[in-house]
Amino acid sequence: MKAFLTTILAVLCAVVVIWGNLHWNEKNVLSGSKRLEQPTNTDSETTQTESSGFEELIKLTGNWPAESQETFKSALEDNRPFKILIIGSEAIGPEGIGWASLTKNNIMEAYGSDFVSVEIFDYPDSTKQFAQEGVSKLAEAKADIILFEPFTLTDNDELKIEDSIGYIEQIMDGVKEANPQTVFILQPPNPIFGPRYYATQVEGLREFAETKEIEYLDHWDAWPDTSSEEIKKYVEDSTNLPTAEGHQLWSEFISNYFIKK
Repeated sequence: MKAFLTTILAVLCAVVVIWGNLHWNEKNVLSGSKRLEQPTNTDSETTQTESSGFEELIKLTGNWPAESQETFKSALEDNRPFKILIIGSEAIGPEGIGWASLTKNNIMEAYGSDFVSVEIFDYPDSTKQFAQEGVSKLAEAKADIILFEPFTLTDNDELKIEDSIGYIEQIMDGVKEANPQTVFILQPPNPIFGPRYYATQVEGLREFAETKEIEYLDHWDAWPDTSSEEIKKYVEDSTNLPTAEGHQLWSEFISNYFIKK
């Protein structure tokens, strides 16, 4: 009888031990599963943070053409920088103090180098010469936006405005043939004191942009009147190029366009 009871007790003990081990293992598995799920929550929080950051960047593009805003969103999704190319005459100015350089710095500070890149290209000759020599270089850049200051002031002594506009169209068509996604934004060169025929050429450029529904940044409204002596503070009388104050004024106008407050 004692042997029987001893056997029963041994069996019960074994059952208890086995059940205890199974229960312990189950708790460990559940605990491990919870630990494995934790990174998913962290990933989700990271995604939400990135999405919130992207929304803030997208808001800055509010002044851009609609197609450029969409391209910027796609660039964010593709994890590539949106490319802006600034091209113009010698009025672009030197590195560090020219309006294009100042604008580039402002854009890079607002968006960050991971999300936007800005290149600057200046050309000393006429629109006709650039149409013959420079189109391939613009196409090779594969820019998303090209901010184009046509060489209208240089053309003043060489070309009629209708001829100048014809070369502008040739340049734009050549680039868009290679890169259909590129969007052009036009702007005039800087104003000068007593512009006369040059003012007529600039007005023709504005009318062309309106007719073709091309974004046109008319920064002349931000400068002093071209018939006033005050404008000589912003444009050198001897060279017709912007002074340091002129570059700053021009940059503020363009920067406010690319960086919506």
